[in-house]
Amino acid sequence: SYAQGEITEKQAKYMRMAAIKSALGVFTQQCLFAAFEHEVYKLSYEELTMDALYECATKASKIVNYGLSLDSIMSIPHLYLYPCYVQSYATSLTAALIIFQVEMETPGAGLAMYKDFIDRADEDAAAEEAGITTGFKYYLEEAGIPSPFDPETIKDLANFIYRFCKGKDYFE
Repeated sequence: SYAQGEITEKQAKYMRMAAIKSALGVFTQQCLFAAFEHEVYKLSYEELTMDALYECATKASKIVNYGLSLDSIMSIPHLYLYPCYVQSYATSLTAALIIFQVEMETPGAGLAMYKDFIDRADEDAAAEEAGITTGFKYYLEEAGIPSPFDPETIKDLANFIYRFCKGKDYFE
């Protein structure tokens, strides 16, 4: 309903495109951080110097083909405190984009899927109290959200994004 008639279809489409552009930027940046992490964790404790970190940042930038400043990386403490944390950005963003895709293809279905996923948070608290571990992948499956770890899911999502932006499929 476009915020109860307060924005036009054109404005809504622009906002969707901006959100997709932002999401693609997050994917790229997180891939870069993951490549940096991968390079850093190859170093021994003795090899860990500012020069070595700079080399890791340079190598990661070349791998992902995206510029990276060592200063920007040094200001992100969770890269050093929580190894492999950045992968969670890509997996949760993939799930969010799948929900967006479902909503764009079938209005109301994405919202229902999202609500179903969120409602499972209450189940998670009860399961935790009972000593049962479920996790992110379980709740995705229970809500009908395809796994962000499945290559076919990624391919389908890439096609959707390309089609949404360019009007045609990328993978024929």
